[in-house]
Amino acid sequence: ERRALQAQLAASEHDAERSQGEYRRRMAALRAILEDLGFLKGAVPTEKGLLASRIYGENSLIITEAITDGWLAELTPAELAASVVMVTAEDRNRDRPQARRRLPTSAVALAQKRLRVIYYRFSARERDRGENNFRPLSSDYVDFVYDWCSGLPLPAMQPPPGVDLGDAVKAVKGLYSALRQI
Repeated sequence: ERRALQAQLAASEHDAERSQGEYRRRMAALRAILEDLGFLKGAVPTEKGLLASRIYGENSLIITEAITDGWLAELTPAELAASVVMVTAEDRNRDRPQARRRLPTSAVALAQKRLRVIYYRFSARERDRGENNFRPLSSDYVDFVYDWCSGLPLPAMQPPPGVDLGDAVKAVKGLYSALRQI
């Protein structure tokens, strides 16, 4: 019984050491990614890093980069909301083949392209370092949010195809939270 407990203790200590090593490796990788992207300089957050620290969410770095690039300021409030929801909402139709969608305005279409460039650039940095934390952009709720922010009453709106109204409202709540933090 003593030998079994000693073996169990040794295995547990080995697992703890391995976990600590993995934790250190991930922290070093994440720190390097943040430095590569300009959110940290050494161990100190840059101005961009401080802004990102106030925005909570999986893709807060993408939103921060879009803000610092300055092009979000060109959008109307409805276009801004429709663009930011691409980053904040979870893609419910990711596995379904999708026809190319027409977005509500050309400014939203341009914002989607710019957000994709940021997403792919940031995701590539993560992959290079063995991490994968960014959630893909979602266009599921763009029209719903654009219509709502343009003044269409909620009872007159239809959720996106294949999406529950509750999920659409949840996407709007996540968007609202992100916009308040910004």
